[in-house]
Amino acid sequence: MMIIKMNSNIDNQQSKPNSQKQKATNKNYYPVWFPYPHCWLKTIILLLSFCLIIFLLRIIGVISGVAILAMIGNSKDKILLNLPIILWACFLGLLFPVFLLAHIYQLLWSNPNPKLPSWMPNYRSLGEGIWGWFVSIFAVLMGVLILFSLDPHVFSSSYQNSELSDTQVTILSISWVFTSAYLYHFRRLICNSFKWLKKPKQQ
Repeated sequence: MMIIKMNSNIDNQQSKPNSQKQKATNKNYYPVWFPYPHCWLKTIILLLSFCLIIFLLRIIGVISGVAILAMIGNSKDKILLNLPIILWACFLGLLFPVFLLAHIYQLLWSNPNPKLPSWMPNYRSLGEGIWGWFVSIFAVLMGVLILFSLDPHVFSSSYQNSELSDTQVTILSISWVFTSAYLYHFRRLICNSFKWLKKPKQQ
């Protein structure tokens, strides 16, 4: 009986390295340079959220513009020097998209913090909201840069009154999606590298 147990222990010890090797090979099977599926999922959700944010900002911007013009008038100096209007514009351009993205992330992947008010997302969701808004803006700028490199006259005065063609819109959309996915992927790789550095060395 003792011999059988010893043999079984030896087999288990030999099978553990094999299983670890299989897990390692499975992890390395997916190319590191290509975004993981969850990066594409976050990109799709960010794209839908970005479209929703643009739609809401257009509605709120029109309503706010009408209200501001009704209160102040057509004087541009009063509009530019009015502190409440500046704060409201900063809220619409920065805080509102971040808060909306943070709530969407918390709804899908996280839980609310009981110590915070119900309207306030948790800190991780706020970080994801800030990162998501940064990714959105950077992806737009990258798409504009690619479009400008292909056709330097696309943003000239002769194009101001004309809409973008279907090909240009397709280029912008594809570049936006790939840029967003790779930004999520690079952040994932950086976070994994820091986790690897924090792991204690096995003796």
